[in-house]
Amino acid sequence: MEYVVLGLLIIRPRTIYEINGWFKMSISLFYRASYGSLQVAVKKLLAKGYIDYKESIEKGRHKKTYSVTGAGAQAFFIWMYDEIPQNNLEVVSLSKLFFLGLLKDLQEREKIVGKIRTGLKKTINELESVEKQINSYKIPESGKAVFYYQAKTLDYGIQVKKSALKWFIQLLSEIQAQAKQG
Repeated sequence: MEYVVLGLLIIRPRTIYEINGWFKMSISLFYRASYGSLQVAVKKLLAKGYIDYKESIEKGRHKKTYSVTGAGAQAFFIWMYDEIPQNNLEVVSLSKLFFLGLLKDLQEREKIVGKIRTGLKKTINELESVEKQINSYKIPESGKAVFYYQAKTLDYGIQVKKSALKWFIQLLSEIQAQAKQG
């Protein structure tokens, strides 16, 4: 969550209320956060020196507007280029996708989308391996109905990942076409 907050602040300084609004309006499609968890993230970012704030009074109320520091911007871009953890592939991939436009270099965007593609392929292979393994099980008649829907749940996961892979491959093609156009 901290890197998503940093990304929002790189785009422009915001109050915590505005950050929360962005989470509700768009980021919640792939990352849910409560107002309290955003406050905790902001405190952590302040403690690390990744953000600072300016206080003002607006309509009689105290207001803190947060902005990213040089160290915060550096940490954000390091995170953008980092490997994507398999155990959090979807959330991290979509978080990076959301901020991909902050990278000026199309080749750098291509590298990140390539990492996402690689992670999806690995996940699909792992899920298909599990599917093969469980399809070899001898299920007692009494458990066949339960097993059937558990296997369908796994199949759903595989199909969703394959659809995501197809989508990211298309995005990669679009980025490569943009790079060729110069």
